[in-house]
Amino acid sequence: MTRRVICLVLENARKERGLTYKALGARIGMTPDNVRGILQGWQEPRLESLLLVCRGLGLEVAVVERDTLKKE
Repeated sequence: MTRRVICLVLENARKERGLTYKALGARIGMTPDNVRGILQGWQEPRLESLLLVCRGLGLEVAVVERDTLKKE
């Protein structure tokens, strides 16, 4: 999943929940500008910040491991 797609998913989730950047920021301890920057793709967020945003939106985060080794 590209950063652009992640941003779109998070931004749509924010809108669906009727949250402003200010309200989401207050919920997760971030400034509205930082939240906006992450959701609009202006900032390169740390993993911790992305997880905070996801939790603040009530989204579940899953990590899927890819098998990058050749099977012999």
